[in-house]
Amino acid sequence: MILFKYMKSQEAQQNISNLESAKSAALLTDDKLKSFRKLPIEEQKKQQEDRLQKLEELQNEFRKAVEEATKTGKVEEAQKLKVAFDKDAEELKQLIGTPEISAEYISKDKKGKETRETIEIDFEKRLEQSINFYKNHSIDIPDDFAEKMKDIWERNQDEIKNAIEEKGFDEILLIPENVPLEELDKKMTEGYKSETYLSDNFKSGGSWSGVKEDNETRMVLVHKKNAQNLKDHPLLKETLGKTAEFFIKAGEKLNLTDYEIFQREYFEETRKHLDEDGWTWLPGSKSGSRVVDSRFTPGNGQVYVYATDPDYSRDDLGCRLSRSFK
Repeated sequence: MILFKYMKSQEAQQNISNLESAKSAALLTDDKLKSFRKLPIEEQKKQQEDRLQKLEELQNEFRKAVEEATKTGKVEEAQKLKVAFDKDAEELKQLIGTPEISAEYISKDKKGKETRETIEIDFEKRLEQSINFYKNHSIDIPDDFAEKMKDIWERNQDEIKNAIEEKGFDEILLIPENVPLEELDKKMTEGYKSETYLSDNFKSGGSWSGVKEDNETRMVLVHKKNAQNLKDHPLLKETLGKTAEFFIKAGEKLNLTDYEIFQREYFEETRKHLDEDGWTWLPGSKSGSRVVDSRFTPGNGQVYVYATDPDYSRDDLGCRLSRSFK
């Protein structure tokens, strides 16, 4: 709306031959943008609204100055206001057009020593990466996939930032709806030494077709940095030895579709595999009455998929914590 008004103001300048367009070369620095993204989402919105109001006021002043310059030929005031308007408009575009979240995660070791880490997630970058990933692997995604993901991102800004601050999530998975699991598995494991191993207890639940899990479009927060194996990450290490029942009650929902996509993306970026040493529950997936668990076996070069009684536990079986948004 404000840019449309600005265009109309530009039309009024056509009779003022020496009133040239001006843009500020020095806009908001990266440090200022990072500081802005660390603010609570409500404070970010308030600052955006305040800047928009200031632009509207400048636009009114500029229009009056243009009218005066048309009469008198004195363009200095109009030029000054135009420079200010251009600068503020570009800065507002920066604040609105930078779909990133920056949050501070504070962790403590066993001795109580605090470590502070700034975690940034660039949604536009991840969206582009995800679309290219699905295209490269011939996975059909809906035409409105990008729009749905943008909607999820915008509606859940506060919750996403809070989850990062609470659990230190540092990656998002963008998951399309209704991807057939068996087809997905073949495409996600293409080029491995062996096809995915399915245990007998997994098959007894109905094999791929018997898996019950969320198949809606969703955005999933996970841990990637220092998290190849659960034991490598302090929070994930604490999950070892706990049952699937525990994680289901805690609201954990990472499922086999999420995991297969995460597993392949991680491999293509690092040339390593998730869970080469240990197993992870996938509480969002059930095969019959059992809960799915998985790992990658480097010796055989393949993904292993089991379905295990939900009250089962072992020292090398834990859970990749996550948060899912729709």
